[in-house]
Amino acid sequence: MNIHFIVAPSTHLRPLMTELHALAPITTLPQQLSTAIDYVVADPHLSPSHPDLLQAQQLGLQLLSPTAFLYEYFKHKTRVVITGNEGRKEVLARVLHTMQFYNQPLSYYFDSPINGKQAHFIDSEFVLLEGNTDSATLHPTVALITDITEENKEVYDHFISGITKGGILIYNEEDKALNELVTSDKAHIRKIEYRTPAYEIHNEETYLLTPEGELRLGQTSPAQLSYIEAAMWVCQNIGIDQADFYEAMVSYNN
Repeated sequence: MNIHFIVAPSTHLRPLMTELHALAPITTLPQQLSTAIDYVVADPHLSPSHPDLLQAQQLGLQLLSPTAFLYEYFKHKTRVVITGNEGRKEVLARVLHTMQFYNQPLSYYFDSPINGKQAHFIDSEFVLLEGNTDSATLHPTVALITDITEENKEVYDHFISGITKGGILIYNEEDKALNELVTSDKAHIRKIEYRTPAYEIHNEETYLLTPEGELRLGQTSPAQLSYIEAAMWVCQNIGIDQADFYEAMVSYNN
C-alpha cells in the first residue's frame, strides 16, 4: 500500500502520517506523485487550486479526505465511532482505558490527543475512532452519539445513515433533539438507548448504583455519569461485560 499525503506545513495530520510511516510507504513530495500511488490523502484545509491536488487529479488519482482514508484503511475491521457535541472525548477516554486495562488489542485514531494518546494502528479486530462532521464516510459498525443541537441535526442524520447495515447505534435518549432524530430514522440498524444511570450522593461523594453494588466515584456530575453509561454500552458491544467495565472504572483518572 503506497500512500501520498498532500498537506500544509503545519498540518494537523502529522500524528496520522507518523503512525502510518512505520507500516506503509508514505510520500509527501510533489515529485513522488505517480500512478503507483494507491491512496492520496488530502488535507481538507487546502485550497482546491493547490498545485499538488491538481497534479494528482491529472494523474487520475482519487483524492480522499483523512476520514475517507481511515475507512479504506480499516474497512475490514469493526469500526467503533464515538461522536457528539460534548462528552465524546470522555467517552473515548473511558473506552480506551477499559480496553487497555484488560490488555485488549485496539487500534485508535483521535482528532486530538486523549491523555497523550492519539494514533495507534495494530492488527486488531476493533478500531476506536473520534467522530466529526465528516464521520458518515467512516461507515461505523458500532456508533455512539452523546448529544446534538438542532443546528447540526442534519449532520448527525447523515452520520446515522452512514452506519453499516445491521450495525449498532447507541444514543442518549435524554437529549431531546437526538431522541427525535433516532426514533424517526428508518435505517436497518440496531438502536440502543441509554440515560443517566441511578446514583446516590453521600457526604458530597457520588456513588453509582450498579448490579454489583455501589461504585464510589468521588465528586462526579450527572453529565459524567451519563458518559460512563455511554462508555459501558460501547464496551459491552466490543467484548467487555458490565462487571468488568465497572472494575476498570475504579482506576480511571481523567
